[in-house]
Amino acid sequence: MLRRLRANNFFHTFFVFMERVLPTTIRYCIVMSARFVRTRVQRVVAWIILHIERKLERVLHTVRERTTPPPGKGEVSSFLRAVADHKTKLLHSAPMDRAIFDE
Repeated sequence: MLRRLRANNFFHTFFVFMERVLPTTIRYCIVMSARFVRTRVQRVVAWIILHIERKLERVLHTVRERTTPPPGKGEVSSFLRAVADHKTKLLHSAPMDRAIFDE
């Protein structure tokens, strides 16, 4: 009778472990693994975006350096001065006066 009782307790404990503890533990491990993977993916994506942004900033800086015109050293021609004066006059006039109509 004692053997039967011990066998009964053993199998009860074994099946409780197999039916409740093990699935819960596996589910917990899966959830934690998914969180870990999600966090890693987020960090990798953020790292990639950061490095791409740095590279683009370097390219932009290089482009700005190479495309900046050298400062003017000479006199502006009278034609360009007349065009600038005319443009300034147009910008300060009424919008109706700025329009060009074919007659």
